[in-house]
Amino acid sequence: QQFQVGKGTQTITFTTQPPSAPAFGSTYPVSATGGASGNKVTFSIDAATSHSACTLAGSTVTFNHAGTCIVDADQAAAADYESAPRVQQVVVVPKVAQTITFTSTPPASPRVGDKYPVTATGGASGKPVTFTSTTPKVCTVSGSTVSFVALGGCSIAADQAGNDDYLAAPTATQQVTIGGRDLTLSVTTRHGWLFSLFGTVVDVQVTGLDPGAHATLSMTADHALAWSPSECVGSRTQVTCSVDSTPTTLSFLALAFSDDASLNFTVSSSDSQDSDPGDNTASVPIGN
Repeated sequence: QQFQVGKGTQTITFTTQPPSAPAFGSTYPVSATGGASGNKVTFSIDAATSHSACTLAGSTVTFNHAGTCIVDADQAAAADYESAPRVQQVVVVPKVAQTITFTSTPPASPRVGDKYPVTATGGASGKPVTFTSTTPKVCTVSGSTVSFVALGGCSIAADQAGNDDYLAAPTATQQVTIGGRDLTLSVTTRHGWLFSLFGTVVDVQVTGLDPGAHATLSMTADHALAWSPSECVGSRTQVTCSVDSTPTTLSFLALAFSDDASLNFTVSSSDSQDSDPGDNTASVPIGN
């Protein structure tokens, strides 16, 4: 009697569980059991592995990049055994998250016209952190220089792009409140001369107007007449003057009709913040 005795089959079973979300640079010792041929189970990185996600040295897998890592396990044939069918372990190496942290502190009391150099650090992608203004009517950004252009709340956004290994960083924001300068009056008096008569010259200086803003100086004369500069319009007892920049000094020549004569001044602006309205009025006695 003659009959053929076939080779035995072999089966490979992985005995280690790969990490679910391996970090870059981390390692994984892979192991498996095979059939009874006595040949070792050998491991290799499959050609379908994407983006060089992993490398292998012996039975140690090292994760290098984001992508899909495929580990092949093989066992060779022997005189009595067939080679084992290849089995694979698939490990997904995720992209790494990035975080942006502002490293500069905005000015405590910024004013219109001021500038601020903003800085921040990001993740390890190598991509630069870029800055934009989400409130361009209040502040603008050129490169890393923030310019405050109007009153209100300024919001600065910082972003960092991702790449093959890193996710784009979530947008980080920095909030700044832009205030105005105090609009104030400073008044001095001196002797003047009008139509051969002595009078009193009242010099009124306006300070603190925001760049690009406009103010109005109002003058009311009590028991007096006042001659105002060309920037002003109105009568000798009540005039208004336009102020487009500061410091600006306007001079009024006044003649008093009684001991309690005075010139009364008020400055105001609808487009310039004023934190101390008490500085906006002044009453100057010019009586004899």
